[in-house]
Amino acid sequence: MSIEDIEKEVANGNKLFHSKIEQDMFNDALFLYSHSKYIGSASVAFVLYEKMFATKLIRETSYPNNFVANEQNMKEQIDHLMKREKEVVDGKSDNKKGLGFSDITMQLFNKELISQQEMDEYNLFYKEYRNPVLHGLSYRLFEKMYDKKPSLPFDPDMVAEKMYKTISEYVVEKIFGIAYGGKFLKK
Repeated sequence: MSIEDIEKEVANGNKLFHSKIEQDMFNDALFLYSHSKYIGSASVAFVLYEKMFATKLIRETSYPNNFVANEQNMKEQIDHLMKREKEVVDGKSDNKKGLGFSDITMQLFNKELISQQEMDEYNLFYKEYRNPVLHGLSYRLFEKMYDKKPSLPFDPDMVAEKMYKTISEYVVEKIFGIAYGGKFLKK
């Protein structure tokens, strides 16, 4: 699906994400793209790519077994969500870091919320593109996208707009494909 088609779907009010922050991030990535700010679009979209998996894990694994959410236990629901978010983001102890992306996808797989094929696909995409995009490693992104090393130090600069436009489209389309129709929202 093209970015233009995605923008139309979003304009129709389809709920793609759990939170307003995630929806705003997606809208920001689309806005930046439509204003030819491809580096910003790709960066915001990649942060969202990571965040949406963490949110999915938190939402799906916050409550103890046999816990039934209802209007009477709203505070308890919030406490469970906050505790689980802290575990995912910060780790279970003060000296341990939170879960990495592959840890998150593995837990989603173990809970049968994604398939093995999906987990492998999500992890590969993350591994190949995350650091070059979020750390501004244009040299590495150039290598990945053109399957060769730059011959001159300024080669990535010469194709920066095309390269970041392509990666921006790729990550926005990937996110939309995962989130479209609410299949990534808690059931």
